[in-house]
Amino acid sequence: MNILAFYNLIVLTMIRVLGLSLSIEFFINQRKKRFIAPIAGWSCWVITGFIAIIADNIPPGVGSEILFILNAILGAEGLVLIVMGILSYFRFVPGRIMFIISLVYLIFPLIFYSLFGDVLALSLAMTLNFATYVVISLLVIYKGKEIHQTIRGGVKWVYITLITVFIYILVSFILIFSVEDYTYGLYYSSDNFAIMSNYLVGILLTILIIVILIHLERGIADEGKTQLKDRYSHDIGNILQIIVTAASVIEMKGELDDLDKPNLNLIQAKCNEAGELIKEIREL
Repeated sequence: MNILAFYNLIVLTMIRVLGLSLSIEFFINQRKKRFIAPIAGWSCWVITGFIAIIADNIPPGVGSEILFILNAILGAEGLVLIVMGILSYFRFVPGRIMFIISLVYLIFPLIFYSLFGDVLALSLAMTLNFATYVVISLLVIYKGKEIHQTIRGGVKWVYITLITVFIYILVSFILIFSVEDYTYGLYYSSDNFAIMSNYLVGILLTILIIVILIHLERGIADEGKTQLKDRYSHDIGNILQIIVTAASVIEMKGELDDLDKPNLNLIQAKCNEAGELIKEIREL
């Protein structure tokens, strides 16, 4: 394996480990099903890095060939699972369809490998990879309003990621047709510039995916806090209104002695203070 490709692969794998750790932390803290797909996706991506290293350290043959096929298949599978995790925030696609799609990404390349060999299997895995990026980009553009409402201040990172996806696909096609010794991952290429171009864009795209996931969780958390804030301030306001109304009714009856009047005034004053606090809470 080219030493430059090896070090870039290590860096990319470590960043993927970070994404996996983050998804696991989200799942532990919140126990939400939407984190299962990203955890599986990041796991597939981490495994691909180790598979490439293992395949490089065994003699060439059927064993190493199968490992490199698995490397490409798990790379595409990892991407689609992470994308499904992102889509689950917006419920673009039903869960059953997501499950079927993930099976297709896993099974079809294996069928192609058994029927047509490694070249077509690798080509199919790469095609699925590119298709996933294209589909998610189109969905983001089509559902821009919903995404903006959810992610709010982080929406700029979504558009930066879309630009990076375009650059990634463009660079990948340029490398495929221009690098003479091109192979999946450029593990054995002698073109150092091609290796750096490929991995730098891939690393940047992986980091941006992590950033988007963080902003999605922050947007969901902020929306939840806003809903709770509105709910409780509204409920407390209703209770205070009943207390104020009851105090006003008692005062109108005029049956208060000199000891009760200060207490009634105190109730009204504290209700006014509570009303001001509710206004401050709503403005937070």
